Amino acid sequence: MINNLTIIAISGASGSGKSAVIEQLALMLNCNYLHFDDFIDAESYPASMRSWLDAGADPAVIRTPRLVTALQQAIAETERKPCAPQFLLLEEPFGRQRPELAALVDKVVLLQPPLAICLSRVIQRNLTQNTPADAAAQIQNYLQRYDDYLHQVYQATVLQVAANCDLLITDHGASTTIATTIANWLLLPKVPE
Repeated sequence: MINNLTIIAISGASGSGKSAVIEQLALMLNCNYLHFDDFIDAESYPASMRSWLDAGADPAVIRTPRLVTALQQAIAETERKPCAPQFLLLEEPFGRQRPELAALVDKVVLLQPPLAICLSRVIQRNLTQNTPADAAAQIQNYLQRYDDYLHQVYQATVLQVAANCDLLITDHGASTTIATTIANWLLLPKVPE
């Protein structure tokens, strides 16, 4: 925690509901958020995710220097404001597993619905955000990669984050329900151990 700012990473596989939950949670907590996907570029991921998986799926290889900079700037800005929000939400699929972010993240919430639900959501997202022809091509490409290695990438990543998360949510209900659960966990007084 930096100057009463708690940075919460919302983690999970593609399709786990990170974006929907983080948007609801930001409204509930009256705070800002940063999306991992807004900061990735051609250098963020290894050239071959299959090779990355075969080499042990080390999250340190995933690089997002612009996200680190944005997070550091948000922290600095909060330090200058006497009435700054208490929380900053970070959509970060890898939780605390990436060394470049580990020291900046205070809490990790892992969204872990069944991978079949995640896959369904990715397909639905493609169907609603693209023309039918583009959606069909993108879904076919995604499913081929999913069968080949992506499902294993998601499994490996989720297992790594689960080993070091502060709150695990396996519910795959409405994003507002999940966001409420997280908000209650963050805001309710902690019982001494």
